Amino acid sequence: MAIIGSACECGRGKEEGLAEGGAFKAVDWRDGRVVLLDQTLLPSEEVYLEIEDWREIGAAIRTMQVRGAPAIGIAAAYGVALAALAADPAAEVERACLELARAR
Repeated sequence: MAIIGSACECGRGKEEGLAEGGAFKAVDWRDGRVVLLDQTLLPSEEVYLEIEDWREIGAAIRTMQVRGAPAIGIAAAYGVALAALAADPAAEVERACLELARAR
């Protein structure tokens, strides 16, 4: 897991960290990685985590870095997508589904 900093620190304008309607984009898929807004740091900091392994998605759910049923569901689905990119996708997807379902 990499911390990619706030929207401004990443070289993006503040508006690019926002979704339609001015709400934060809590979960995103970018270049084969999951980008999560670390919700444990809100409201004082806007820090994004760049995740490349489905196990880190499970950890982010368990530690409440991602919160709320919609964001958790999307993050878990992206975690399964990451598992599908593994060397042995069939086994990895099955394992990811079981573990991510237990994460919350």
